[in-house]
Amino acid sequence: MKNNKENLFKLGLNFCLLSPLPLYASQCDDLWKDSLEPNNLEFSIDTNSLGGRLFVANLPNYRDFTLQHIVKLNQLLYLDVNEVPYVSNLKITIHPFSNPNCDGVAYKSGGINSTNIYINSCFLESLPSEKVEAEIKGILVHELVHAYQNSNFEQGSGTLEGVADVVRYLTEFKSLEEKRTLGGDHNSSYDLGAFWIDWLRHKLFANGDQRDFLYELNKYAGSPSGFNWQNDITDFFSNTVDELWREYQTCLHDNGNNCPTSIHYQAIGQCDGEPQRNKDLAVALEKNIKASDENKPYETAYNAFDNSNNTKWLSFADTGWISYQFDKPALVSRYTITSANDVAARDPKTWLLQGSINGHQWQTLDSQDNQFFTSRHQTRNFDFSPSIPFSYYRLNITENAGANIIQLAEVELLGNFPTIVNLTQQYPGRSSASASNAPKEDHSHAFDENRATKWLTFSSTGHITYYFPKPVTVHQYSLTSANDASDRDPQNWKLLGSNDGVTWQILNSQTQQSFTKRFQTKLYQLATPLSYQYIKLEISKNHGSEILQLAEFTLKGNI
Repeated sequence: MKNNKENLFKLGLNFCLLSPLPLYASQCDDLWKDSLEPNNLEFSIDTNSLGGRLFVANLPNYRDFTLQHIVKLNQLLYLDVNEVPYVSNLKITIHPFSNPNCDGVAYKSGGINSTNIYINSCFLESLPSEKVEAEIKGILVHELVHAYQNSNFEQGSGTLEGVADVVRYLTEFKSLEEKRTLGGDHNSSYDLGAFWIDWLRHKLFANGDQRDFLYELNKYAGSPSGFNWQNDITDFFSNTVDELWREYQTCLHDNGNNCPTSIHYQAIGQCDGEPQRNKDLAVALEKNIKASDENKPYETAYNAFDNSNNTKWLSFADTGWISYQFDKPALVSRYTITSANDVAARDPKTWLLQGSINGHQWQTLDSQDNQFFTSRHQTRNFDFSPSIPFSYYRLNITENAGANIIQLAEVELLGNFPTIVNLTQQYPGRSSASASNAPKEDHSHAFDENRATKWLTFSSTGHITYYFPKPVTVHQYSLTSANDASDRDPQNWKLLGSNDGVTWQILNSQTQQSFTKRFQTKLYQLATPLSYQYIKLEISKNHGSEILQLAEFTLKGNI
């Protein structure tokens, strides 16, 4: 069942007299659980310590609690399960910290392939008995947020911890009234940052804006430029961040009686029984948008992605293109075009939608001929079946409706951000090779995710194969150069697939490839991914040595 957000309305009231946020009803927890459950979830609890025993006594179903709250917290941070980074290995340790005074509460370490959460059992022992259970749950949720949230905030900002705490509070593990206090600033962390972020969520809804500020904040923090309070807050509010902070502090006077005091769990995560496809992925960021031409300063390419039909992109030519670069590969399955405010003869008539991995070589995904818009500000949808994700998408208009100018109000790119995984780690199988320098430089080292090891064979050519327990679809592969002797690097090769180990199909071929440094990884995309149980790299030439070597051979796919 699809989740429906209640209709919003603008409040003609002073913001400090807010009504609660509209509620969401997430109906797809099972899908999210199946998609997000780690391959390996491990607990290491020191039950010789009082804190370890308190953890087990107060949270006996700790595994189920963890899996349930991985879903709950991510449905606050992400709209689509495909946006969530997949944590494949998660270990949670409860033991005394090793510093002299056993100080500290908890911390997270590692990346998404292997994440560790450490909780100090000494801290649990120091808690009043009536607070132990809530604090255990709250700490665990807070650290789980760190495992999944985007983290690119400006240096010195406490917002990373503020986001983790607001999710902790939204999952009901601390009372709002308990620690809401005056003071701090917009970069405050933990409690102060959490209540400030939640106040901004309320304010954005009260303004009639249907965006969820927590989701948007996390999304910005996942982009290369990150989130900057001074620069990016104006994408949501007409006020500066300093003006908003002063308004918030005013609300907090008189013990916060003039500020919203209800903080509820309101999931935004959605599904229709399968991961969502039809969500507009393109955020209006000027650095990501290019065009063949534009009419500066008022009718620029940026306007095509600003979610407003009242602006437009205009080019003084009867053909042209506009492109969008995503920060990570996106699997687009639908796009929309909205006609502009005037002069129908300027509308696009014939065009190509194209995708690219690098922004230079383009593949046509959809083509339309003799299309017409019957009214101004009309939005038309175009669906196609995507094969692979691309980082770049381009609308290439080859003919308009007759004028010597092109214009359009909006372009939307709808789909999802697929989770890219290392298939040999996701579906462990076995490797083989034409020859190896076993055991130290065996073919298995090409698949161990360790650049310090390598596969080496005393020949200038050779092949290395991976056998999966079932057919898998490879979308990308990468090769990583080894530690020394660049003349041993592969130069020409073919990637082949087979389902019986006898009959092979060419999936990709490369010539004249070179690695400019040691441990360099080069990524290659497959134009037409198909499922195979055997994948073989057949190297026909290296860079001159009588030895061939490779640090890593990684096979990647969407799940």
